Amino acid sequence: MSNVEPYVTYDQLLLEFPFLPTSRAGRFGLIKKRNFPPARYIGANTPVWRISEIYTWIETRPRSHKAVRLEARDV
Repeated sequence: MSNVEPYVTYDQLLLEFPFLPTSRAGRFGLIKKRNFPPARYIGANTPVWRISEIYTWIETRPRSHKAVRLEARDV
């Protein structure tokens, strides 16, 4: 059997990561300005993500307030 990584919907992501924005516009802002992994679509209106991509994105986020301020200045 192959080792296939599961995909999760945005609602499932919000359960595990409640700090993510709840609106569609907020989600698109994360993708455009903060390098959030873009979705894959399994249907016309069903975006999904690999959970490992989300964890990788979180690990690459700045760890200090100063770094966040510098990043925000560049956007």
